[in-house]
Amino acid sequence: MGSSPSPYTGPHSARPAASPLTRFMGGVMHVGHGHSGVDYGCGRVYGHTIVRRGVGANGVGGEGKKSGTRGARSSEQDRPVDHPVEAMAFVKLVKNNAHFKRYQTKRRRRREGKTDYRARKRLITQDKNKFNTPKYRMIVRTSNRYVYCQIAWATLKGDCILAAACSKELPQKYGLPGAVGLKNWTACYATGFLLARRVLKKLKLDELYKGQEEVSGEDYTVKSKNEDNKGKKGKDPEPFRVCLDVGLQTTSTGARIFGALKGALDGGLDIPHSVRRYPCGDQEDYAETVHSYILGKHVADYMEHLEEEDPELYKTHFSKYHEAEVNAENMEEVWESVYEKIREDPGGLIPCVMRYLLRAGGWLVYVDLACVLHGAAAHVKTEKKLPPKKKTKRAKLCASQRQDRIRQKMESFQKAQADA
Repeated sequence: MGSSPSPYTGPHSARPAASPLTRFMGGVMHVGHGHSGVDYGCGRVYGHTIVRRGVGANGVGGEGKKSGTRGARSSEQDRPVDHPVEAMAFVKLVKNNAHFKRYQTKRRRRREGKTDYRARKRLITQDKNKFNTPKYRMIVRTSNRYVYCQIAWATLKGDCILAAACSKELPQKYGLPGAVGLKNWTACYATGFLLARRVLKKLKLDELYKGQEEVSGEDYTVKSKNEDNKGKKGKDPEPFRVCLDVGLQTTSTGARIFGALKGALDGGLDIPHSVRRYPCGDQEDYAETVHSYILGKHVADYMEHLEEEDPELYKTHFSKYHEAEVNAENMEEVWESVYEKIREDPGGLIPCVMRYLLRAGGWLVYVDLACVLHGAAAHVKTEKKLPPKKKTKRAKLCASQRQDRIRQKMESFQKAQADA
């Protein structure tokens, strides 16, 4: 029997050695080299370029080139294939069954993007030798309208709030004309200042630690009254120390949360800090810039700039300022008066709220004494609406119960007939 002619003929008749080019065709792995044209049944390889058999440039079938040099192109009848023939790369399965079996759901407030548990763990961890001593932190949060500041400490049941302040109180109690600019850097400073004076008054330390009495941009750190005792135990209490809790907010240079930090420092709280994140950073003239931010000069400068560049946009952008009669000229005076009123009476809720039951016009009204003392609206307890009664179907009776029910009706009917 004659043997079939070998496809490997010509000057390069030796079978090509293995190369990185591998293909799976018809269940058989073929290895091709780049020197000769190697026939794999569905095409040829020329220098790692696959050429289909029977598909030419003019649509006429052709055998193609049988030999060639490395990297050489085929004739016009043979064209390179755009994609590898029946080739599939290895894909690594990342999330397999073992991954989903070990998956642990994150905490709810982490999923909602509200709590940074990595930072919280380090803020609330207390030394063992301090036993159950609370570790206070100053929480600063900003919304689209207001600024919120709190003094809190952590317990196993949850966080406890010692004092709180909100920029919403500035126009209501401290003379800010209108609800204007309640979330800018100046409002953050005023809210932090209010919180500091409020918590010190609650702890009866407001007279001992008065803070920065003159509004200034210089860095201020409260000093203990016992420093002159040369190591001896003093009679006066130490300054109230807290740590700043910024949550998930970005701590960039000039951020508003550091305005609340500066206000709390000037109010008399002891907070570990640095001037590096104040407006203008730690430059030599940072105090002037911080002082201008405290008095709202940066807002006044922008008002003047916008009034010259675009008067129409100025009227719409600062419409609430115009209604409250606040402009670039009296901006500093407005905020100075706010700081004075905060120092005079920081206010705050009474820890134990006493409720009195009053009768007014036939209604029972619960009045919070704390709200009355601070001029807030009294809480009126409205009548609770009861939910509508559900219509329930009567339970289905069994045969014996139905027979007994009929018997009782017949007896009652016969008794009524006899009495009549």
